[in-house]
Amino acid sequence: MAEKQPILSLKDIRKVYPGVIALNNVSIDFYPGEVHALIGENGAGKSTFIKTITGAHAPDGGSITVDGETYSAMTPPLARKHGIECIYQEFNLIDVLSAAENICYGERYGMLVNQKKMRSIAQEIFDDFGVDIDPGTLVRDLTPGHMQIVEIAKAVSKNARILILDEPTAPLSVAEVEILFRIVRRLRDQGVAIIFISHRLDEVFELTDRVSILRDGEYITTLNTAKTNRAELIRYMVGREMTQTFPPRHAQIGEVALELRNLTGNGVKNISFQAHKGEVLGISGLVGEVKTQTPAKKKTEEEDEFRLQFIRGGIMKTPEISVFQAQKEIVSFGEKMEKMWEMTKELYSTPEDNFQKLFDRIQKYEDTSDKMENEIGRYLGEVGDAHLSDDTKEKIRSMLRQIGELESIGDSFYNLARIFRRKRDNKIEFTKAQESGVNEMFTLLGEAITQMNASLSGRREDQDISVSSNIEQRINACRNSLKQKNIESLDRHEYGYDNGTVFIDIIGECEKSGDYVINVVEARLGAARNGIRFKGIQIDTDSKIVTVDGETVSFTKTEYQILKLFLLNPGHTYSRGELLKEAWPDDVIVSARTVDVNITHIRRKIGPYASHLVTRSGFGYCFLEENPQ
Repeated sequence: MAEKQPILSLKDIRKVYPGVIALNNVSIDFYPGEVHALIGENGAGKSTFIKTITGAHAPDGGSITVDGETYSAMTPPLARKHGIECIYQEFNLIDVLSAAENICYGERYGMLVNQKKMRSIAQEIFDDFGVDIDPGTLVRDLTPGHMQIVEIAKAVSKNARILILDEPTAPLSVAEVEILFRIVRRLRDQGVAIIFISHRLDEVFELTDRVSILRDGEYITTLNTAKTNRAELIRYMVGREMTQTFPPRHAQIGEVALELRNLTGNGVKNISFQAHKGEVLGISGLVGEVKTQTPAKKKTEEEDEFRLQFIRGGIMKTPEISVFQAQKEIVSFGEKMEKMWEMTKELYSTPEDNFQKLFDRIQKYEDTSDKMENEIGRYLGEVGDAHLSDDTKEKIRSMLRQIGELESIGDSFYNLARIFRRKRDNKIEFTKAQESGVNEMFTLLGEAITQMNASLSGRREDQDISVSSNIEQRINACRNSLKQKNIESLDRHEYGYDNGTVFIDIIGECEKSGDYVINVVEARLGAARNGIRFKGIQIDTDSKIVTVDGETVSFTKTEYQILKLFLLNPGHTYSRGELLKEAWPDDVIVSARTVDVNITHIRRKIGPYASHLVTRSGFGYCFLEENPQ
């Protein structure tokens, strides 16, 4: 080991939350070709530490060196560039896609999504792992162990050189753990650095080469696993000698507090027990049994409820701290919207008997998004009443825009759910090409949402808006391509008009969701395109003010939306129907003539640039960057 150089070094890492020092000058080196355990009690700082490595959290001090390059903080794109991949306890897989599609998520392998290429890549990795998984199997049909393997395969496909495994054995059976350990050892032998987080000391001794201990945010020591023992590790973890693993208890068992008799349903049958006051009742079973099903249901219901986590206690001592707490609430808002997206995507292929239940959950999340916007906005309004610095004022303006766009995301996802219901009610079946197009758009939108939440949780100065902008461009290109293919398919009578309309409604709403997502990122990063500019036309997307040759021009909300759409998509022809869907609410009934009237008003207001907004006879309207001849 001495002759090797660390592939990853963290030096004096410090992370402070309000009232809590999560990490206090932690320094650890990680080497290629080793399995390095990271252990400690709950609250020791392990999660914060690994999120610092992946770029999910930026440290308040210290440095991170990867491959000889030193940074004050990582970012998710930078971590991926260096081959850092993390597999969390909750799998980050798309259950309606296949194992192969999940492994190659985000890759195209040509102008179109290449299913054959993806299956080949997945099969090659599975063969190398020595596991029998059909690459075409939907993730939702896999066992937890196979899902774990797909996650690792996904990391390998991205050329992972530093792989973080966060409690990877928690959902696995004994047999699945053995397979996992075999794969980990194989990756180690190939030179991958493995960071293994676990509370199970038996696994630490069986699998790892070295072990580092954290306690209360402090780095304690790093030991050679083969030269230590359980008692020593426990002593370092808790800070004292443990003379008794299971000390005698002298509990006073009281009367029955809870009793179940022959409980049947939701996967259980004839379950009976009593829980008495003053006792801890254990419930055990093999992995795959339903011991946690009822609590899980309760947790799901709790997650659906509207509640703020960080700003319920009123205004903090200083406006700055209040703003900090509000941003944490916005991060939670973004996470809610990501969960809503996962449900919306799942609804697309949900069978009839579960459709309405899931639809109702999505509707509940849409209501939650409205409430979160109102409550966070109200709180920021109270903060804004204080005497504020210019910087704090700017942050509040940014945050108000963030929550407005997040609420629009919720509305858009709910609109998608309504389109899916219309598809189901009208018994519309898509062709394979249409299904492929929908999946491609789903993948891109999911990628955009993931990047959005990374932007919300990271430091603004460490973020690169070009990543989100690139995804947005891919979404727009995908939409334009699918719309053109839809027209061609209709011309060839491959399917009917109703089919094509529903298909393009789904694609269009996904693209609209993508616009809201990039708007969140822009607001967070203070990069509101300042923006959308064409010659003498300038749109400030923060204040929604339009200037023409330096003069402020008054636009209605609808006119503003149409002009913004044209400037963001120059050269694209929009039909009157498309403009109606983009610029008017679903519950407002207007005629195509109304579009023409608004176009006339826009041309008048942009004055010398009106000639760029051209009419495509028989098709609609288009904004040209070059002056039409």
